[in-house]
Amino acid sequence: MFRMRISPRLRLFLRRISPLLKSTTLLTLCICVIAAGVSLSWPLSPPAVTVFSPPVEGDGADKKEGEKTINVGDFLPFDLKVIFAHGLPLFSYIHKGEGGFRALNSGDFWEWLVGQLTRVDISNPRKIIIGQVPVLGRTDTFGSPGQRLPSWYRQEVATVNPTPSPSRPPSPPLPVGEPRVAIFHTHTSETFLPLHEVTHIYDQVSGIVLAGRMLAQELEEGGVCVLHDQTPHDFQVHREAYGRSAKTVARILQKHPDVEIIIDLHRDAPNVPAAESRAITTNRVGGKETAGILLVVGTDGLGLEHPNWRDNYLFAQEIHQGMEAMYPGLSRGVRTSSARYNQHLFPRMILVEMGGVENNMEEVALGVKHLARVLLGILDQ
Repeated sequence: MFRMRISPRLRLFLRRISPLLKSTTLLTLCICVIAAGVSLSWPLSPPAVTVFSPPVEGDGADKKEGEKTINVGDFLPFDLKVIFAHGLPLFSYIHKGEGGFRALNSGDFWEWLVGQLTRVDISNPRKIIIGQVPVLGRTDTFGSPGQRLPSWYRQEVATVNPTPSPSRPPSPPLPVGEPRVAIFHTHTSETFLPLHEVTHIYDQVSGIVLAGRMLAQELEEGGVCVLHDQTPHDFQVHREAYGRSAKTVARILQKHPDVEIIIDLHRDAPNVPAAESRAITTNRVGGKETAGILLVVGTDGLGLEHPNWRDNYLFAQEIHQGMEAMYPGLSRGVRTSSARYNQHLFPRMILVEMGGVENNMEEVALGVKHLARVLLGILDQ
C-alpha cells in the first residue's frame, strides 16, 4: 500500500500552524454567523423582480404586449429565508402576514440583541433618554405618554344616557383614630414596565405608590387605620433618598408614637434579562401568578449604629411565617443587608419588595391583598 511520507520539517510546520488554522476557522464561522444575521434582518426584497418596468397608473404610458414580471421564488419550491429563520431562530422573528404568508421583520434581531445586552429599547429614543437621565421624565417633552392602568383601576367615564348599573353594597366605614400601620416609599418613583414602560416615573403616580394605596385600602377595609405617606424622596439626587426618607419616618413617629408597623414599600429589579427577572419576582399562589414578596432587613454591617437589628429580623420572620402559613409560595424569603435602611429608627419597621419591574398590576394587586391579610392576622394577635 502506498503511504505518503511527510518529512519531519513539514510535520513540525503543520504542528505549529494548527492553532492558527483553528482560530482562523472559528473567526470565519463567526463572520458567517454575523453575515447571516445581517442578511436575515434586512427587509425582504419585493416578491417580483421586474424585467420590464411596468407602467405606473396614471402616467399616460400603456403596457406593451408581452411585458411581464418574473418572480424568482417561482422557480423554487421553498422560501430560503423562512427556512433559515426556522433553522436559526436567533437571528429573526417570524410573523404571519396577510393571507398566512410568513415574513421576517426588519431590524428585530438587532433590537433584541441590544435589549438583551443593555436592557435598552433602541426603537424608543424617549425611553433611552429617560433611562439614562431619569429626571427628564418629569418634563412634558420626555414624559410618559400616559398610564395604562388595569381594568380594575380605571375610573368610570360618564356617558350620555348611561346604562344603569346594578347597585353595589355600601362600603364599610373607614376606621378612625390613630394609625396602627404607616406606609411610605423611599424610592417613590419606582414603577412597573407593563404599567408605564419605564422603570422610574416622575410626572405621574408611580406603580409602587399605587401599590401602597391598594395596601392601605385593604388594611382599612379590615378595620385598621393606616397612614400612607407619599412624600417623594428620590426625585432630586437618587442616592440621597434614604437620608430624606429617614426624616419622613422621624416625623411619622413624632406625630403618631403609637404606630405598630412601619413599611417601606419598594419593587424589586433583579439585574438579569427580563424573562429571568420576571421568573424571580413572580410566584404562583392559589393557581394564579402573583407578585412575590421579599422582606429585607438592614443590619450594622456597614458600621452604622443599629444594635437592635435582630428585632427587625424577628418581625420579618413573623411576616414570612404568616405568608407561608396562609399563602404558601407568596414569600421570597427574608434577606439581610449590610445597609440599615433606616430600620434603626423603629423595631417593627420592614422593607418590602412587592414584585419586580416586570410584574403587571394585576399580579401586584394579588400580592398586596395577600400581604394585607397576613398583616391583619399579626395585628389581631
